Amino acid sequence: MTVSNASNSSIRALTTQFAQAGKLEAIYLRPARGIACNQPSTVVAVAGQGLQDDRSSLVASRNPFGSNRQVTLIQAEHITVLEKLLNKRRFQDPSAT
Repeated sequence: MTVSNASNSSIRALTTQFAQAGKLEAIYLRPARGIACNQPSTVVAVAGQGLQDDRSSLVASRNPFGSNRQVTLIQAEHITVLEKLLNKRRFQDPSAT
């Protein structure tokens, strides 16, 4: 078993054991590397590619059936930790000020 498979297996076991209902609070798209994310009012999900207009959906997958991971889900509780690890500030919606 590879390390990747072991990690995936552990994550699956944890999410099965501690499954909780969640709520989608926001969707962000990044049109290209190094460009700020934007928060559209609607998105289109494309099977095997991801979210339309996101940079990851524009890159051809090496897998003939499409990418195994088209979106990334992040728990709200983890955002502060990720910000600190990445030394980043949270995205500020200009319309919110």
